[in-house]
Formats: sequence, C-alpha cells, structure tokens
Amino acid sequence: MKRYTAFLRGINLGKRRIAMAKLVEIFEGLGHQDVASFIASGNIIFSSRKRKISSIETTASKALNDTLGYEVEVFVRTAEDLIKIGDSKRFEDQESNGATLHVGFMRHALDSGTKAAFEAVKTAEDTFYVVGREFYWVCYTKMSQSKVWELPEARNLDLPSCTLRNISTIRKLVAKFLKTKP
Repeated sequence: MKRYTAFLRGINLGKRRIAMAKLVEIFEGLGHQDVASFIASGNIIFSSRKRKISSIETTASKALNDTLGYEVEVFVRTAEDLIKIGDSKRFEDQESNGATLHVGFMRHALDSGTKAAFEAVKTAEDTFYVVGREFYWVCYTKMSQSKVWELPEARNLDLPSCTLRNISTIRKLVAKFLKTKP
C-alpha cells in the first residue's frame, strides 16, 4: 500500500466547521486504511492500494460534498512528494529574517507562460517559485498583511484553485506520519 496525504481546501474556515474524526471516517469509508488527521485544517494522512491520484482526489471530493453538503477540493500528494517538499530549500533565506514559507498545492502543473508570469510577481515582502504542482511563497510579513495578491499582475494570472500550508506544518506532518523510522 502507498502512503498519501490529502490537503482539503477551506476546511474549518467560517461556517465550514467539521470534526477531524468525521473526515477520518469519510476517508475510511472510501476504503483507505491507516487514516489519521493532522491539526484541524484538513490534512488527512492515509494508506491506499489506489495509485491514480486524480481519481483519489475526485472520489474524495465527491464523498465530502455528498456528506457535508458543500464543495471541498482535495489535493493529494504521496509521502515521497511531501518528504521532498519538506526538505526543499527553494530560497536562500526562506525562513530567516522573519520570513515564512508557504506551499501552495494545485491539481495540475502550470503551463510555462503562467509559471513564468507567476514567478515574476514580486514585492519587497513576497517571492514565488513554482515546481510542478506546487508553488512556494516566501513572505516577509504576516500572510494576512501581504499586498501581493492585490497587484494587477497577480490578479490577472489565471491560476487554478489551490490550498496553502505553512512549510512547518508540512515538516511536522512528515516527521509524525511519513518518515520511516530506522
């Protein structure tokens, strides 16, 4: 069986409150095993015999929608993917001088033009780097205070839906659930 993590978009924000135990139950009902949740923001770790990530994402989204009554987008990564993301050092000072590193999970990689335009969006406090189905955002201010998403060049991008996680969350998740112990 392969180990995966599903990142759910918009869970426990606003009126979309749900117990993590309920999410675990939904994933178990889909035939996944060793299901666990990590912090109350929609991070579900599981094992599955299924190999096609897009199918896992679609099936989980439908089950969540049917159970919860609203759309929940699901972004799945393998344990190997997350270990590589957690170990990445995309920027020289990505976690120093008050910077935080966020990872954006998308379902599909950006085309080369959109990728280049996205990476060109910068402020004194914000820098982006895109690799495959993830983007890395170094933010030198509080995420909520960043003005980068108000820039015309950011607003005009045709970016797909995504969900963000802080790199420290990714690393803690990897350490707790995905790293093999000697």
